[in-house]
Amino acid sequence: MSIPQERDGHAAITRTREWREDGANRSPRALFDGMTRAQQDKAFGKGDAAAIRAGADIGRVVNARRRGQVYVASGYEFTRDATTSRGIGRQLGELAKQGGRYRRSQVPRPTAAQLVNAVGENREELVRQLRRFGYLR
Repeated sequence: MSIPQERDGHAAITRTREWREDGANRSPRALFDGMTRAQQDKAFGKGDAAAIRAGADIGRVVNARRRGQVYVASGYEFTRDATTSRGIGRQLGELAKQGGRYRRSQVPRPTAAQLVNAVGENREELVRQLRRFGYLR
């Protein structure tokens, strides 16, 4: 059996059993919290890491950046991820059928990093915007 390669101070997890052995300490949030700020910024990008530190759900932030989901309009980053009626589309409002299987919100959903850049240092406003656009439960 080969030894897992270490990357950025974290050993690769090669088996499901290894992931489950440590229980709560192996959650995505625990792994994120175990990283240094520099490692977080490198792995997620500065804006997304700042959103996660503010309380945003890691899965929602990461999934919003899936291939083909991010687009730029007028210099701002938006995502198509989770904007249907089955995602957070109802929360965003203005649902309309656009040829797909589900109705999609007509309200653009900024990426978490875009929200961090737009809000600046105001943490209360950042949390409010993260909740409004479905990054914070």
